[in-house]
Amino acid sequence: MIVARSTSFPILSVSNTARLVRKLAPCCSAALVLVSASVGLADVYSYDCDSLPTSAGWVLIAGDCEYQQWTQDGLLFQEVPLCEEFPGFGARIDHGRDIEDLEGVSSWFAEWRVITNGISEELPYTAPAALVVADGSALLYHFSISDDRVRFIRQLGVNPTLYFDITPFVMHTFRVELGGPDLGSTYVVYIDGEIVDSGEAEGPLLNPPHQPVVLFRARSKFVPSVTTWDYIRWGEIPTTADFTLDGEVDFEDLPFFIECLTTEAGGWAGCAWADMDSDGDTECDDWALFLKAWTDPADPPGMPECDCAPPDLDCNGSVGPFGLALLLGSWDPCPEPPANCPADLDGDGSVGASDLAILLGSWG
Repeated sequence: MIVARSTSFPILSVSNTARLVRKLAPCCSAALVLVSASVGLADVYSYDCDSLPTSAGWVLIAGDCEYQQWTQDGLLFQEVPLCEEFPGFGARIDHGRDIEDLEGVSSWFAEWRVITNGISEELPYTAPAALVVADGSALLYHFSISDDRVRFIRQLGVNPTLYFDITPFVMHTFRVELGGPDLGSTYVVYIDGEIVDSGEAEGPLLNPPHQPVVLFRARSKFVPSVTTWDYIRWGEIPTTADFTLDGEVDFEDLPFFIECLTTEAGGWAGCAWADMDSDGDTECDDWALFLKAWTDPADPPGMPECDCAPPDLDCNGSVGPFGLALLLGSWDPCPEPPANCPADLDGDGSVGASDLAILLGSWG
């Protein structure tokens, strides 16, 4: 249950400060940054936090004191100590990146997953974790996140501040969607798929000559804290199976569809593109439609955890060429554990000739 509270105390505008950009040592693990290669205006960017931000194209804007950041198990950890050198401001580490190609875009989202052990007493002065979407001259959508509370402001100094209680010690998913000309008409905010605020946008986000940006940071003032990031995504809201909008439905789109299919995100507005039969959720029948949209039938994706009646391997209600391709692509012993090995039709722990015979015997 997310509880909203509001306060209307004035918020001071943030003055421009000198920006110190420092280089970090290159990350020793390979960067896994999904950047679509689409032609035109509609790109979807994803920073998967198994690489340090600077190795994935983020600029280190400010880093105070002896902060630490590292990657582990696909996550980015940022440890921020107390900072005696800056007693009135606190310690922080900020990263930023420009938002590209917004000309003509009428629907846009930003989404991220984060957890922090920073206490809510850090709010409102500072924030153990924060993400900001800005038009380059004003902070338009400002999320400050502690272990059990979120502080959300639309445009500093203009709108009331909203507070939302969240479950502590759990990684939460946050999302903001913008719509209308220049992305300046409507906004919707989600926490873990639940709409917590919506209304008229404070924009436009596209505000020439200012360059729109996304900023994320970790901070501490009263107690040290560790903030952990899973991913940060943004871009035009997709409406088709071609999530990355590069002209093909392929393995770049697959991770996003699998996320919608196998997690609680399947019923969210952000997964509306994956709800291909428009029944309000992403289910196995949507997987069948996703496969039909797949650009290269000769190279189908592996079967996700989906409740289909074998030997209908592609969940389309019949046994045909796509199911055959899935079976042939799974040939050999099943992985350990074998729970997700739907092509093992005879249950012997491997995919082979007997499974092929079962599938061909059910053709049609």
